[in-house]
Amino acid sequence: MEHKLSVLVVNDRAVYRKLLSEAVDSTGIAMTKETAANGAIALERLKQDSFDIILLDVFTLGLGGLQTLAELRGLFPDTSVIMLTGKDDESAVNTLNALQLGALDFVIKPDTASPGPGSDALRKRLQSLFMECKLDRLSKRKPPGSLEQAAAAKSKQPQLTTVQQSEQKGKPLNSFKGPVGLIVIASSTGGPAALEQVLSSLPSSLSIPVLVVQHMPKGFTQIMAQTLNKKCLLPVAEAVDGQSLAGGGVFIAPGGENMSVQAGADRKVQFKLDKAPSAHGVRPSADVLFKSVAQGFKAVGVLAIILTGMGCDGRDGVRAMKEECNCYCILQSERTCVVYGMPHCVAEAGLADETVDLTHISARIVQIVLDGGGLL
Repeated sequence: MEHKLSVLVVNDRAVYRKLLSEAVDSTGIAMTKETAANGAIALERLKQDSFDIILLDVFTLGLGGLQTLAELRGLFPDTSVIMLTGKDDESAVNTLNALQLGALDFVIKPDTASPGPGSDALRKRLQSLFMECKLDRLSKRKPPGSLEQAAAAKSKQPQLTTVQQSEQKGKPLNSFKGPVGLIVIASSTGGPAALEQVLSSLPSSLSIPVLVVQHMPKGFTQIMAQTLNKKCLLPVAEAVDGQSLAGGGVFIAPGGENMSVQAGADRKVQFKLDKAPSAHGVRPSADVLFKSVAQGFKAVGVLAIILTGMGCDGRDGVRAMKEECNCYCILQSERTCVVYGMPHCVAEAGLADETVDLTHISARIVQIVLDGGGLL
């Protein structure tokens, strides 16, 4: 019999605990093992039993959701936490804080007055997250016997990025020919924290536009942009339909809309936003942006960064940019990803030029821009 993931549902309302438990069980991948009405009870449940995943409401009463999450990550670091949240701004702010504290991802709670469509969307979302958790656990199982000891010994050795390995062996690094004119970044699960790590380390003198696709619902990307704008040296904002593409700033695709670039009537490159479905069922889609870049930036050097995230969004777009323009692609390393799905798909397709640990990506961006003759 196939093992199902065990889930602890934490919510202070009985109606939501029932609704969420039913959604978990309907995925066929996981089962609700226990429920808890608040964070304190959840922590007691965890001390008495083990769970694979915790569904934790951001507004849990008593011991609050964020405080509970912080304690969970300290006491039970191997247990994945998925946040339950609403659609309002306060929920979005708390959710982004939760992602910074180590939550895997989040799901939107359906309306209890008319749960039908929302419950179906919740089930599909949970199914995707649970499958990713299951695959991640399978990939991390230690081999038995002597192989386990070898793996443990290997884990104690210092890990090197692709760049460091090349330097250590005396081989020349992959070079980017020509100046970089555009930087594009794609991320999903684990992306908000990874984006902050990369973007906050970029210098204010970077004069190249940075376009970002992060898989998030409407409203959440606006809060994320506002948060990043306070923490980054470069200005950060959501892109606006018809807005001209300018250097020296970070433009984030709005949640729920695809972002692409196209030449306007005055021949200036502009952002185009739409709600057309994408191949991978996500909106915004990295593939949509990347393919438009492939067509609109054929004479421009493009630096593509694929960060942590589930699924394969971005792979086909990187391929298009490789075929149509001068594109150099950096992947976040597997060991620093929350979920290695998106980088893995690009690597498996043979489209990556480098694999780099998260903490080194911003430095590599600066180095490649300077090596290509760009100004900082």
